[in-house]
Amino acid sequence: MFQNNEYQFGKRFLKEALPLISSYFSGESVRLANISVSIATPPETDDTEFIQYIRFRHAIACCAQFIPIVQKIENGLSSVASLTRTETKGVIRGRLDVPRYVARKSNSFSWPKSYPILVNTESASTPENELVVRIFRTLLQRLPLLQFPVNSAETLLGRRYKSWVLSRLKRAPWSSISSTSSLSRLYMESCRRVARRQTGNEKAYLSLIKFIKDWHLVGETFSSPESSDKFVDAFLSFPAEQYFLDRIYEIWCIYSISDAFSKIGGKLVAGPCKLTESNKKPIYTFSMESNDFEIWFQIPLPSEEAEWFYDSTASSLRGIPDITIIANKKHRLIIDAKNRMVSGTTRSEETYKMLGYFENFKKSIGKTTDWGILAFVSLNGFSRSIRARNGRSLELISANPALLSDCNFSEKIELILRSWINNINGGDTNTPKD
Repeated sequence: MFQNNEYQFGKRFLKEALPLISSYFSGESVRLANISVSIATPPETDDTEFIQYIRFRHAIACCAQFIPIVQKIENGLSSVASLTRTETKGVIRGRLDVPRYVARKSNSFSWPKSYPILVNTESASTPENELVVRIFRTLLQRLPLLQFPVNSAETLLGRRYKSWVLSRLKRAPWSSISSTSSLSRLYMESCRRVARRQTGNEKAYLSLIKFIKDWHLVGETFSSPESSDKFVDAFLSFPAEQYFLDRIYEIWCIYSISDAFSKIGGKLVAGPCKLTESNKKPIYTFSMESNDFEIWFQIPLPSEEAEWFYDSTASSLRGIPDITIIANKKHRLIIDAKNRMVSGTTRSEETYKMLGYFENFKKSIGKTTDWGILAFVSLNGFSRSIRARNGRSLELISANPALLSDCNFSEKIELILRSWINNINGGDTNTPKD
């Protein structure tokens, strides 16, 4: 949708939603070679595809920054000295290990004579070098190639970076360095050693520390606005698939809705949870005016209450809105995020899809307190309100893909939420005007 310079490939939505999106690839709690490890039940197929894709793009962007840092580290590798016990024959080469020599002197009749000695040896197995190896392995997990088109830009880059990492791991010094500690522990130990100037080559190792923080390999937030800008620019430096941009917009809508709740007086009770856990818990939970609100991402509407079913299998016709806000466990505001540029006054196709939710699931979302929102993308602030005879509302709103100053999405969401909550509380509604 936004693959041109004017809209910067959806840059605005990605940057503003980073606090949520980054939960897909931060830390080591989820093995990226097998995304189901930390997920209770298998995700939907399109969600699996998105998770693999976003982590793959993240790994490619990381490699572009990480490789020059590794090359600088190799020019001045840190090391630690240790005493090693060994033997020398004929001539003492090193420091005589006196206790061992005395203990066995009377029993030693070998020729040439053997002497136990202590030798200083240098080892590259320092926390900061183990950290490099840990990142190598993490990136290898994040660079699968089979599920992406052979000649796509990301596959070609991924193949090149994967080959580079594998070749580095097979040669000195990295081939002799083991790494059994977690990334976060090695990161903290490396930070301490660099701060105490124990590593040498400080500029290179400082770059390593900054890279890990900036690229969200540890921690929960980006280190600075500058680092998030660099992250987004690298992330979108080559064309993105449409479903990737669509999902980014959906997540941006969730983030904007949570922000709107805070602005109208909602108290954050829990969240945000990691998006990889969205099938078992709400992304956000708010309380306001004696009401509890849960913001869910892609949870199915109750299929057991569906009006329509397949004649051949008797399976209910399912419905999975992009976002569902549930108030007090029973009132629903369902939201479909449509990453489509609109300029006209009507959107019949999407509107009837939303009305189809209300018809098929009228037992569970047929109350006057069950509303809907269609969120589009627009340059002219497109919005429209549709009312049912029983007073329910279906709101059509839009977000500007490039400029926050020209975007009325937040304003509209705040008005809709206030009106919906007022309806739940039994008051008069005051929906936004067209």
